[in-house]
Amino acid sequence: MGNDGGRYLNRWVDLRVENDSPWTANLRELSLPIAHGEGRLFTDPAVLRELNEKSLVALRYVRGEMCDYQELPTNPNGSLEDIAGVTDESGRVLGLMPHPERAMFFTQAPNWPVRAEMLRRSGQPLPDEGPGLALFRNAVRYFE
Repeated sequence: MGNDGGRYLNRWVDLRVENDSPWTANLRELSLPIAHGEGRLFTDPAVLRELNEKSLVALRYVRGEMCDYQELPTNPNGSLEDIAGVTDESGRVLGLMPHPERAMFFTQAPNWPVRAEMLRRSGQPLPDEGPGLALFRNAVRYFE
């Protein structure tokens, strides 16, 4: 279904992990980019109830670091109950609107220069990896 705003969006969002699947193992929150014009989850009340009752909601949009940094709304597209991703009952199939493949490296985040400076000032090393890589690492670990 088309975004509530009726236009293409390209930005980062904050997500809370809602279920434990091979993809989301050991993750609680992460930020990822979106890039879509029709990414809104829309369904009838019975399906929505089933998604919640069976813990099939994998990710929800939440207010976090990226929303604050970019001064943007939490739910970018009007998805019902802020749902950004779902799994099948096995947890092995993940459908999501954010694009983890566009967040493989630390320098892909919109706030990386600010974070890099903060890490340098506190004497911490700069990470190489971005948050999207964690989902893929989890999947590889599970399926090995």
